[in-house]
Amino acid sequence: MVLNIRQPPGEYKIVFALPDGSLSDALSLQVRGCVRGEVQTSPETCQVCPAGSFSLDPTDTSCSPCPPNAECPGGDVIVPDAGYWHSARGSTQIHRYSSFNSGHR
Repeated sequence: MVLNIRQPPGEYKIVFALPDGSLSDALSLQVRGCVRGEVQTSPETCQVCPAGSFSLDPTDTSCSPCPPNAECPGGDVIVPDAGYWHSARGSTQIHRYSSFNSGHR
């Protein structure tokens, strides 16, 4: 048996019973909200962002395109291209490495 639940986040109680009433049982179920890397496509559905996009905010309703000079394998991951960096895992600011000679030794 497969049971698909599509409900907004919250706690639910599902009662199973035989038609003749001889047996029943209850199941408590916690439906989680979207997490980082997912977007809320409807009040009861979260979708993981596919490759080429990302989401850092679970309340987003659509995935953002990958920033220039980076690769996004999906979810909340942003990987700077070779020669580029970002200051934190969740940063969308991609910077080019620069070398400089300050004249000091």
